[in-house]
Amino acid sequence: MATRRLTWSQIFYVWLLGAPLPVGAYLASRGLYAHGILALIVAAFGLALATAEIPVLPKAIEAAPLALRARLRPVGFSARITVAETLGPCVLGFSLGQGWELDASGQLSWPVCRPAAEALEAALSRPWNGELTRTAACRCPLADARVEFLLSRAA
Repeated sequence: MATRRLTWSQIFYVWLLGAPLPVGAYLASRGLYAHGILALIVAAFGLALATAEIPVLPKAIEAAPLALRARLRPVGFSARITVAETLGPCVLGFSLGQGWELDASGQLSWPVCRPAAEALEAALSRPWNGELTRTAACRCPLADARVEFLLSRAA
């Protein structure tokens, strides 16, 4: 999963969490130790947020390239699609050895992302000329990842 640092505006808001620091010190000096400690914990939490790397989920506009497709162009034969190699983490979690079935009408047993569907369609549309297997690869537009598929034509 992708990570990013907080922006300056977010750091400013986290800095506002640092305001409990003097408040906590003041409360502790007045004998309200529990309240003072709670304020110091909030300040420490703000500091932890400011220095942490936050996971980023794709926004709707960024997720458009990952629109899942469960159907490819009809190919007229059945095929088995298997993940042969992965370079970098796939956003959808495709892993080595994972496989799908493709029927003659182009229906997949499990949906794939748009880049994978385009790569598979391109590989399937070329003449097979007696080949039993071939490869297709896609590159993720959201992450630095590449997935290579092995296509096996059913007899």
